[in-house]
Amino acid sequence: MTYEITDYHIIPLIYNDYLVNLCIGLQDLGNIAFLVENIELRLYHTSHTSNEQQGMLLHIKTSVPNSLDARLFPLLTNERKLDSQGQPFTLRVDKQLGWTDLDFPLVIATGCTSLLLLALLLLFINNHFFREEQRKISANHLLHIATHDPLTGLPNRTLLEDRFSQACTRTQRSDQPFSTMFLDLNEFKKVNDSYGHEIGDELLKTLGNLLKECIRNEDTLSRISGDEFVILLEDMSYENAEKVAHKIHAKLERPLLIKDIELNIGLSLGIAVYPDDGIDMNEVLGKADERMYVAKKRSKAVKLHANNSVDCV
Repeated sequence: MTYEITDYHIIPLIYNDYLVNLCIGLQDLGNIAFLVENIELRLYHTSHTSNEQQGMLLHIKTSVPNSLDARLFPLLTNERKLDSQGQPFTLRVDKQLGWTDLDFPLVIATGCTSLLLLALLLLFINNHFFREEQRKISANHLLHIATHDPLTGLPNRTLLEDRFSQACTRTQRSDQPFSTMFLDLNEFKKVNDSYGHEIGDELLKTLGNLLKECIRNEDTLSRISGDEFVILLEDMSYENAEKVAHKIHAKLERPLLIKDIELNIGLSLGIAVYPDDGIDMNEVLGKADERMYVAKKRSKAVKLHANNSVDCV
């Protein structure tokens, strides 16, 4: 411990009664400094700074704090003026906190409490994001239900209207027409009557997958009701849409096997072009529907065969 008294010429300037009190105070400061580690006491004349030796009356420094304590813990500083009838003095106390000043049971309790609060916060954040994710999944699921056919998973009429509106906007910008194809299974009711609605549903799902193989990714295949499908062919003329129709008929030349039942399926279809055949979806679909019924009239009736096959050509 460093204990030094400097500038003795200052002391006689102090009144006798204050000098006695000051000496008693110095003894108390020495006792405090002896009991407390890493503390530095400075008693200096108020007209000087704490670092000027000229005004220093008392300087007590118990020990030099190590560099680790100085980096990890704060330095506490406090100053108080000691007014007197003679010369005013200032007492400055510097205390470098260190490991010895820690109350380890309190630190452990505080750490455990902090970890618990952190765990609760992380749990809350995790639950929040989980609920948000579930909300998004539910919203997407509801949106899918509202815009898709529950049996085949294909876009329904609502989503078709949106895709049609987008296609109209693109056509107005690029002046490139697009085609709409209306398709209907020939005598689908007789398939349901002969083999039941379960076979009919499987036939619709199989047909949906088959039709998707005949179109591009940017095209839209929609089931709008019963056995009626609509294909929106982006940026496609009537001639190119006819090529797609031939591809579909070629796919249906071979019988479809539905749960060990062989079905020979025929389709009737009609093609309409935007904007030549209408300026909105109802007009275009109406024109395609008319052409589809013209084709349906030329199709044959359903014939039941002993080998459990059905011709719908």
